[in-house]
Amino acid sequence: MKKEVIFTLVILFFLLFLVNVYAENTAPVANAGDDRRVLSGSMVVLDGSKSYDNENNLPVSDLNYIWYEDDKEIGRGIKFKDVFTTGKRKLTLKVIDTEGLSSTDDVTVSVISRNKCQNTNTKYAPEDSVCNKKWPSQEGEILIINSKGYSCDLVEVCSDDLDYIVEDSLDCCDGTPLSNDQSRVNACNFANKYSNQDTKKCQALYLVQSLGGNSIYMKDYFELEMCCKGVKELCSNPQNLYSSNPLPKIGKDLSSLRCNNNPDNNPPGEWVSDTKLDLNNIALQDVPTHVSLNVLSTGTCVDYSFSLTTLLRKLGYKKDEVYSVESDDHAYNLLKLPLNKKYTIVDTTGNNDPAIIFGKIPLGYDYCENIKKCYNDNGEALCPPYQEIYGCENVKQSIGQKADAIGFKINKVIDNVVDLVKVELER
Repeated sequence: MKKEVIFTLVILFFLLFLVNVYAENTAPVANAGDDRRVLSGSMVVLDGSKSYDNENNLPVSDLNYIWYEDDKEIGRGIKFKDVFTTGKRKLTLKVIDTEGLSSTDDVTVSVISRNKCQNTNTKYAPEDSVCNKKWPSQEGEILIINSKGYSCDLVEVCSDDLDYIVEDSLDCCDGTPLSNDQSRVNACNFANKYSNQDTKKCQALYLVQSLGGNSIYMKDYFELEMCCKGVKELCSNPQNLYSSNPLPKIGKDLSSLRCNNNPDNNPPGEWVSDTKLDLNNIALQDVPTHVSLNVLSTGTCVDYSFSLTTLLRKLGYKKDEVYSVESDDHAYNLLKLPLNKKYTIVDTTGNNDPAIIFGKIPLGYDYCENIKKCYNDNGEALCPPYQEIYGCENVKQSIGQKADAIGFKINKVIDNVVDLVKVELER
């Protein structure tokens, strides 16, 4: 009896082997990604990583992914990067499996005229923004966190001075070497490792790490702002209160910064010049994003948060996909990554590491309980409910938070009615 069972099993395994050997190989399925709309002169990464083969015969190799335009080969690789300047271009991705079978898929890239940031030279700007000018723009809804400021000045999506950081993220995620800077390499490795080959997610994670633990574009915590304003809780040395100390450890000479405050005259700071630093009052203030990233290269929690929101918006994240969050004593971000159903809390303040924990909240602060207001370049927005934020699902909203949400909705309705009345009166 045992011999019969063994013989039967051998026959079954042999038949399964023959089925696998002689099974018909099917062609791979090419996926060139969604059609794109881009501004003239912007660099675009087309992504074929969602192509697949049912028999797993499609290698992760540049030789098996070929990009064409007008039947002419223009590049090879899972991802293809190019600068688009005019008109509409139709590109074709051809994928070839190890047996030589292939399929194709088309993607159209339409170069659009600039509807936003019209008065700037930026190559990267969101279409769903209210902004049109660089700082100082005096446009957009007024925000109040540390001090009054216009949304387009703070979340500075129209600044061409920030385009290079967007292009760094593009280079990282299409495989272009970022230089020998180990911090950039580390941030890029993290982004590619945890993005599941999704280019848009990779770019966001590069920006998160670059402001977080890898300290590329901003470093340290700008304690000087707190000391100048006399915030004792965040000024570690009492001797620095109402002074322009301590200077941040960023490798730049910021010794010309001035503090004009004292206990009897303690207004919020003001930024008026990028070149004559002594004209700025550095007391607790919200500065334009280009100042945080390029001039000071440091900041407080608000500056880190606005910087990340600005870069992600320039990168193409929509107005309901990224926010700067205000709490009573902190600021951070809400980010909805591609394919995620919920928002992830991100905190890059002072190069926080880890700045992001997938599916959870960062460590060391009651983030969920303290969400107060949400902002981006369009001004204040209604914060997502806790059920839509990873790690906050079981936190109950306070009565005050619910009241704020109701008040925000009522104010928006009133604003819309006022706008309609204005339109009718102007006819």
